[in-house]
Amino acid sequence: MDYTYAKRLEKFETGIFASLDEKKQQLISQGRKVYNLSIGMPDFKPPIHIIEVAKAAEELAEIAKLIGRM
Repeated sequence: MDYTYAKRLEKFETGIFASLDEKKQQLISQGRKVYNLSIGMPDFKPPIHIIEVAKAAEELAEIAKLIGRM
């Protein structure tokens, strides 16, 4: 089925995610290894210091909510 799009749609540029997907496909076709971090869980565990910082930030946010600062 052929679609005809409204002319007003021509003013929109390619979205950032479409551009990133094109770049990803180019790299894959070149045989490069690409880690997709856009959706879901990564294939590897983050370093422990990253996990600790994330936990601390979450705890601070919860404390701030309790005292009405967020």
